[in-house]
Amino acid sequence: MLPHHKSHLFSTYTTVLQHLSDVRQAAGGKSPTGEPLVPLPADERKQLIPALDAIGARLGEVISQFAGEHARFALKGGGVSVTRMWVSILLRTVEELIADLQPARMQRRYGGMERSEATELHEHVEELLSLIRDTIDTSAPGNRTGRQ
Repeated sequence: MLPHHKSHLFSTYTTVLQHLSDVRQAAGGKSPTGEPLVPLPADERKQLIPALDAIGARLGEVISQFAGEHARFALKGGGVSVTRMWVSILLRTVEELIADLQPARMQRRYGGMERSEATELHEHVEELLSLIRDTIDTSAPGNRTGRQ
């Protein structure tokens, strides 16, 4: 596997772990933004939490198999280079999430939308992608791989 593959695997792993943590928090009565929620009933949480733990553990096994050395490096304190790696992972995750707002992608998943809305949304998403890509370039020079 190429280093970019391993980096993507680890990035996805960290994102999934964060989302699993957010699900636990929401189930317990607190939204990821800190707003209070009505907690799930105890019996639902008792079923949900072990399932979340199993997902995280299984994904961790996959990451260890395919990108173990990358994960070991990323998880220990290795100076500013580890901080830069985390910033890169998080910014690229933001980039992927913004790209998912492209009307073509949304329409494939959720059905059509009015042409004028699609056009306007596309323009906004392109602007946001430009902003996040500039941020990626600024935060990690030479880290961008041939985007247009």
